Amino acid sequence: MDIHDGHMYAPLLGHMSNNQWMPNLVSFDAGFVYKSTSYYVQKMFGMNVGDDYLPSTLPTPSSTLFWSIVRKTSSDKIMIKVLNSATTSAVLTFVLSFENVENMGSVEVISGAATASNTPTTPELVTPITSSITVGQTFNYTAPAMSVSVLIFTAQ
Repeated sequence: MDIHDGHMYAPLLGHMSNNQWMPNLVSFDAGFVYKSTSYYVQKMFGMNVGDDYLPSTLPTPSSTLFWSIVRKTSSDKIMIKVLNSATTSAVLTFVLSFENVENMGSVEVISGAATASNTPTTPELVTPITSSITVGQTFNYTAPAMSVSVLIFTAQ
């Protein structure tokens, strides 16, 4: 289920020169702050919360693909969250049971090498990128390797 009232991430803050755990959501010192890749994933999920969980199935079981589909009933927005932990991209086909699906939506993706992380010298190495996506009652989406994606579109 993807319906929740709130969440918390620990460890939340970490001083750059005195870190006890990794990764911290936000790292800082007296003059600099940078956000971890975990921060961006938490933000992507937190900004795209639905109130209606939509059951779904994957035709072939996978140990590297995870997803959740929710709807925000007040706006008819559908939010598909996809995590691909494989080192190769994965082509997914969505078959929706809605009568009316807008033909354009957006997708926000964060991806990078398995060892990539934001650091004081590369604070924006791994950050989300938003682009347009063509959708319909049936559409394909290629989830990049080592990625989290949030697809958003309107359907009734």
